[in-house]
Amino acid sequence: MKLKIQKIYSQGSRKINEDELLIKDNLFAVFDGATSLVGFKNKQGKTGGKIAAEIAKNIFTKNSGSLKNLAIQANNKIRVAMIECGINANNKEEIWSAGFAAVRIKKRSLNFIKPGELKIY
Repeated sequence: MKLKIQKIYSQGSRKINEDELLIKDNLFAVFDGATSLVGFKNKQGKTGGKIAAEIAKNIFTKNSGSLKNLAIQANNKIRVAMIECGINANNKEEIWSAGFAAVRIKKRSLNFIKPGELKIY
């Protein structure tokens, strides 16, 4: 299957961009990191939301297994990363997150997952 792909990306007004875009084979996804209320930044200056979006993108880059299982793997890895950075994963004000939407196109079907506010058009 050969697809013609175009993308449009516009960074928001914030200085730090917490978004990630993934286009790999037949998988298309966007990840929208959300920083915690405590404003965590690591030694490289990355916010928790940016780290969460990068982790989710890296997991989805595998493009193997169901989209639901990739989402579960990403969620688990984000939790581990938070704990390793000293974040109390049980305190809602400290946790990192990343909303996302992903679409996988096959010859005769389309699979998608969007467990958040992002829309698929």
